Amino acid sequence: MGVANRRVLALIVHRLTRARIEAEVKQFSAAEQAALRDWLEYLLEDRLELKDEFKAEIEAGVKDIAEGRYRIHRPGILRRG
Repeated sequence: MGVANRRVLALIVHRLTRARIEAEVKQFSAAEQAALRDWLEYLLEDRLELKDEFKAEIEAGVKDIAEGRYRIHRPGILRRG
């Protein structure tokens, strides 16, 4: 998508309310919704970064799992004590 098209889309989106956007997207075909999702993911992926702190948390979690320190969560099962 070219720069001009992105600017036009940004102006349109800015002027529409969330409710109107949702109503419009619901009218899209499955293929159009998938194309929109792909475009948004591509647009936003450059803005997402793994911060060092978050990377450290992930690495610590992987280490805990590898060393057997984890618990299994089963939704819908309540433990009573």
